[in-house]
Amino acid sequence: MNASNALQLPERLTEKQFHDIQFNSNQSYFITVTNTSFQVYKSDPLELRSKYTFHQPLIPLHAFNVEQDFSLSRQSQKSCFPDPIAGGNGHGNGIAKARMLSNSNYLTLVTPHECIVWDDYRSRPIFLFDFGDVSVVNATLTKHYIIIALERQLLIYTMLPTPTLVVKYETFLNESGVMDIRLGDSAIIAFPARSKGQIQVVTLTEDGTLSTQLLKSHKSSLRTIAISPSGRYLASASELGTIIRVHDIKTSSLVNEFRRGADPAVITSMKFSPNDTKLAVVSDKATLHIFKVGDSGETKGNKHHKLHNLSFLPHYFQSTWSFVSKNLSHDNDLVTDTAVVGWSDSETIVVIWEVKAIWEKWHLQWISKDDTDSKGKWVLLKGGWKTLAKEGGVVGV
Repeated sequence: MNASNALQLPERLTEKQFHDIQFNSNQSYFITVTNTSFQVYKSDPLELRSKYTFHQPLIPLHAFNVEQDFSLSRQSQKSCFPDPIAGGNGHGNGIAKARMLSNSNYLTLVTPHECIVWDDYRSRPIFLFDFGDVSVVNATLTKHYIIIALERQLLIYTMLPTPTLVVKYETFLNESGVMDIRLGDSAIIAFPARSKGQIQVVTLTEDGTLSTQLLKSHKSSLRTIAISPSGRYLASASELGTIIRVHDIKTSSLVNEFRRGADPAVITSMKFSPNDTKLAVVSDKATLHIFKVGDSGETKGNKHHKLHNLSFLPHYFQSTWSFVSKNLSHDNDLVTDTAVVGWSDSETIVVIWEVKAIWEKWHLQWISKDDTDSKGKWVLLKGGWKTLAKEGGVVGV
């Protein structure tokens, strides 16, 4: 659809069309989730690649009860049926979250009390972990491991030949499933540590070697964390949503401290650009902020208060602000929408809305009179938009 066309939305949009939207680790694909279905899209150009709706129970290849010590015992004939009213264990098991292993056909599906490892090529569940009454809040995969987040623990299981608990970490209360992972020769996993506002970073090699470190990032509970594509940086925001901090994972040192705004906000999504040089942040105030990341030379262009050189003023005046931002709200928004952000290249941002079910593309562009104009500015220009169908596909194009 042409970017110049006005964005026409239904008159009343009050409920989320998708319960969850997640990009894969390299942001080339994203998954949308409803109670009983999921859809896999290529990020840019937008293209539906796969979808599945649960119409009847399915029997996984391997089903396990998770015991009190988080060891596993096999189940027989355990059905897998994410249903919002009466799931396999009677809790009401609509799909809450889904994550994709890199560009592969393997996914994790999270229901309120289960984790399912799904083979999208064969359209069938491979593993099912039944946690009984314990809440499952997130899950993801590496080539060799399954990582499952509970409200107060993070569990790492081997995948083959039979899932086995490798390690358990105690966490601060993590009801929203805060977690991120970077895949490579070694997987880097970041999640809340035991203490409020602190981050546990685990590096996991293919041979099972584990190394851990602790980042003291915020005084308030964590809301969002993001690992850069190279694995060098980790960005975090607390529930207050005013300050974003970027740490160097290897040295644990603070690299950048950014201010989103003065008023509290919910940071709904945060992603690094493919080359690690920029950080995109979007909040429930429907504003997209882009920050330059790195040392002082690399962050030239980020904004500062005109009084920032006066050290005797409160810390607020020394804050670093985004080098470009844009309010993305639409004229007929009736409720607060939730946006998820990703990058398709180092100058192009993809934004997806859970209530409006809208995919948007934004381009970073330098506007100046000529090539010698040093007083130009960065702007965000819309490159296109499309509407996503709730059960998969693109409508209106």
